[in-house]
Amino acid sequence: MKKIMFVCLALSNGGAERVVSILSDTLVKKGYTVYVLVLTDREQVYEVHPQIQILKPDKYAHGIKEKMLRIWTVRKAIKTHQIDTVIAFSHYNTMYSVVAGTGLHARIIGSERNDPAQIEDRRVLHWMRRQLYRKLDCLVCQTEDAKNYFPADIRKKSVVIMNPLNPEKLPQPYTGVREKRIVCFARLEKQKNIPMALDAFAKLLKEYPDYSFEIYGDGQERDSIVEYVHSLRLDDCVSVYPFVDNIHEKVLKASMFVLSSDYEGLSNSMLEAMAIGLPSVVTDCPCGGAAMVIRDGVNGMLVPVGDANAMYMKMRELINHPQTAASISREAVAIRETLNARKITEEWIQVIGE
Repeated sequence: MKKIMFVCLALSNGGAERVVSILSDTLVKKGYTVYVLVLTDREQVYEVHPQIQILKPDKYAHGIKEKMLRIWTVRKAIKTHQIDTVIAFSHYNTMYSVVAGTGLHARIIGSERNDPAQIEDRRVLHWMRRQLYRKLDCLVCQTEDAKNYFPADIRKKSVVIMNPLNPEKLPQPYTGVREKRIVCFARLEKQKNIPMALDAFAKLLKEYPDYSFEIYGDGQERDSIVEYVHSLRLDDCVSVYPFVDNIHEKVLKASMFVLSSDYEGLSNSMLEAMAIGLPSVVTDCPCGGAAMVIRDGVNGMLVPVGDANAMYMKMRELINHPQTAASISREAVAIRETLNARKITEEWIQVIGE
């Protein structure tokens, strides 16, 4: 059976990391030998199957030395463990892996995890990515829009595989009376545009003062989000919590999930919220991940990017029409089977086996 090595920054909190943990577990259970090479020393959050070997660099560096060291680390791991297939998550790790695999027998599969258009203004990086992606054996994108972003010679070796869900690790959908809580769980980074969701909630609070807003996550924007909450005088009804392992149990009975991203690949938070039956209001952002899974008004709500008023109106609709919210909840949970890890892993196995 083939030896597969995932390359990612860490197994800490994050969408790509969660996907790596789910795929690696499922592949091990199918008999593959799986390694996960993590390139940073961030704390591990996601647990993986005990047969999965976690590899780490011998040392760490910064700047240009860091990039060279990561390339060397990937190459050393391929040679030492006689890896058959490398699956690199994110454009940087994909680029490192292409260079590292030069002259070796391993197939290199890249996985684009965000909106690829976001690095267009970084001309050198944009150019280098295009040149190196041409050397890939396969590029896996999360959405059709992401795949279609690339030129024809890269598209012809690209496939679309959506993110897997592991229903066994999610609580059963809640169908009882919902609590007057609005929730968001995500990395607290600029692309998530949490201030937009706060603006929408501030408008909602004027009509529904008994509702609260809970934000769960860690990231560079955490302090600025807390400051923004204070500037809106929402301290009494908005709470910003760190990421917690039992996040799904924490939010299960909430009224709704909101996500106000300016851009995304395919949000795991959104998928997990839908899978546990949370009515979800999310931005219809590039590169099209939300629109691939949400039928507006049927299994979720879509709003334009940056439009706090539109988000407020959809949130208001879910509160005013509990039957609509309940129907959306019932429809949303179908995603548990649509994106079941067993099905998604089979799609990856087809790519690995080509």
